[in-house]
Amino acid sequence: ILPEKEGEKFLLEDLLLTHAKEIVLIIPKFREISGEIIKSSLEARKRSGKVKIKIISGYKIERAFPEFVEKKITDKFPNNFPELAVFYDKAAFKKNSQWIVVEEENTVELLKSFFALF
Repeated sequence: ILPEKEGEKFLLEDLLLTHAKEIVLIIPKFREISGEIIKSSLEARKRSGKVKIKIISGYKIERAFPEFVEKKITDKFPNNFPELAVFYDKAAFKKNSQWIVVEEENTVELLKSFFALF
């Protein structure tokens, strides 16, 4: 568990270096999608050329993204879902100004499989 600023710094730096083939950003509540996490995800794509980016949101996404960014809108989020979840070769959840980062590969894959349902 990391405090908000440390957790976000870790995530921003780690996303840039990822070798994951997919980055999934889950944003359940209304929130402007323009932050540094999106920028780091796009930079990871630029660096490797192979990263697929998927954004799952609980509201309509107005912002335009490049064609390799898949957007999906759903209302299936439970009320206690974290404010933001990011999946790549790690899983990171932001809730109540704290980040929980999961690095164990099997656990991350299990978590990803749950969110494939969205």
